[in-house]
Amino acid sequence: MKDYSAMSDDEIAMEIFLLNLCESARKLAISRGMNHHDVLRGGGEWSKYDPCNNPADAWPIIMANHIGIMPFKSGAATAWPTSIGLLSNFHVKHENPLRAAMICYLMMKDAGKCYG
Repeated sequence: MKDYSAMSDDEIAMEIFLLNLCESARKLAISRGMNHHDVLRGGGEWSKYDPCNNPADAWPIIMANHIGIMPFKSGAATAWPTSIGLLSNFHVKHENPLRAAMICYLMMKDAGKCYG
């Protein structure tokens, strides 16, 4: 399993972006050198896809995959798959709760435990 905690927010966003494309769209995106900045929003505007920092990008993934986030006043937030439990191997701690949730999602994807 990859060490997603060592990746930058942009690298995590790219992993998620490519994971969520259908196979033909993924091949096209890679062949054209597209990146996670190439996201068309409602209203026809292009903007950066940033699930580690933008709740609008992260929330659909969090909800679809039953990821819980518990922020703490002092210290790192914890994210975990609620269907498996807090004691699962997929719990992640990070100061940024959205980043923790996205790392949790990628770990679940690697293990084949995702719903989406």
